[in-house]
Amino acid sequence: MKAICVIPGKPNSIHLREVPKPRLEDVPHGRGVLVKILRVGVDGTDKEINAAEYGAAPPGDDYLILGHESLGQVEEMGPDAQEFRPGDYVTATVRRPGSSIYDLIGTYDMTTDDRYYERGINLRHGFLTEYYVDDPEYIIRVPQGLKHVGVLMEPTSIAEKGIAQAYEIQRRLRVWRPRRAAVLGAGTLGLLATLILRLRGLAVVTLGLTRPPYRNSELVEQLGARYASTQDLSLQQASEKYGPFDMILEGTGFSPLVFQAMETLGKNGVLIMISVTGGDRKVQIPADKINLGFVLGNKVAVGSVNANREYFEMGVQDLAEAELTYPGWLCKLLTHPIKGLENYRELFNSDQFLRTVVNTVVYTTVGVGVKFLLGLSMALVLNQERFCNNLFRSFLLIPWAIPTVMSALNWRWIFDDASGLINNVLVRLNLIDETISWLSDPHLAMLAVITVVVWQGTPFFTMSFLAGLQAIPKELYEAAEIDGASVLQQFSYITLPR
Repeated sequence: MKAICVIPGKPNSIHLREVPKPRLEDVPHGRGVLVKILRVGVDGTDKEINAAEYGAAPPGDDYLILGHESLGQVEEMGPDAQEFRPGDYVTATVRRPGSSIYDLIGTYDMTTDDRYYERGINLRHGFLTEYYVDDPEYIIRVPQGLKHVGVLMEPTSIAEKGIAQAYEIQRRLRVWRPRRAAVLGAGTLGLLATLILRLRGLAVVTLGLTRPPYRNSELVEQLGARYASTQDLSLQQASEKYGPFDMILEGTGFSPLVFQAMETLGKNGVLIMISVTGGDRKVQIPADKINLGFVLGNKVAVGSVNANREYFEMGVQDLAEAELTYPGWLCKLLTHPIKGLENYRELFNSDQFLRTVVNTVVYTTVGVGVKFLLGLSMALVLNQERFCNNLFRSFLLIPWAIPTVMSALNWRWIFDDASGLINNVLVRLNLIDETISWLSDPHLAMLAVITVVVWQGTPFFTMSFLAGLQAIPKELYEAAEIDGASVLQQFSYITLPR
């Protein structure tokens, strides 16, 4: 059978290959269930694995079958797997047990093992194939009325677990009736979390980067929740306007927001962190204020990863209720359908290609345009007989002469979130209250890169234009001036054509 695979550790190694079809006998004691794959969801995790950021192949194989969000249909069962019938629609959990005590009691998503097993992610093959076989313990029946959105069960289970954990923790208070919640991130996970919280009766504010109106902001509002862009409203401002928040669910993957959420969380509140972040980003935080707020406010911060069977079953119930309460809403989450395993490259290339083209056009047009205008303007000034022109020319060449590596390191420090020169100056001048993530914000990062390119490239443009200007005979300008030509006419008919 066909499967979409990667070679773990090798970037952009996604490929289609023939793999052995699984057998019922692969699961011991006659407990195997053969499932035909109908739909698989692809998200950022799959793209990160294809980029070789993490992931490992199962023992004995040098490849990993991708895909952890699945919907399938039962075709055959072993003699002791009678929980299902042929034709049942099902989904499957992702995490598989290790050896810790939590794994042994079925809460394998709480494992303390350093080595973990996840289908389509780490040490276990995923679902981007034609069939899989598994134990009934890890297979959840999907009602026929939800088959069109059943592939959403896996991301739904992540949100379900995080929210359920918050309620479980707050049993310590004897009475906890949250009224307001903030969801940070408006991707699929953030939208599903917004849905679940609305089903529980909370007033929800969902914050995303993109300014409304757009598809996801409209989906939030269709649930009776509020949407706000962090470009217009900070989390602190949202808390002052719509809070205080009894619950904040952070799912953006942008770690500085975690500390902002800690600072703004309401008393007796719970901060749920469900996004996985890499790298070594550093930020300055008001540590004393956050610590004092948590102690005096009885606040809790909890991390949550993956989900076991319990939360998948909770997801089935909530998605069924959502279909009745908000008919057709769930279907709007399923975008960019691609049919056939043979078209696997479209899964990773369609959105990325368009984004790359747009970024390249913006970067090239703005970068070259600004260097051209600045270079020409400075060359025109330097071409005049002025005091200290030679000294100014020497200073002008410094950015161009500095090695690129040194320039990159210096500018990285200048734009740094925590100790960067720009943020420190702006804070000291009271122009900003919070540091700006110049290199992390998708919009500001482009501006920062163009700034560096302009700084380093403008001297070359200037000296090139200056060499051309000095090659123009001065007699031409003198003759034009005698004929009564203005400065603009001299530039248009003598300078610019040459």
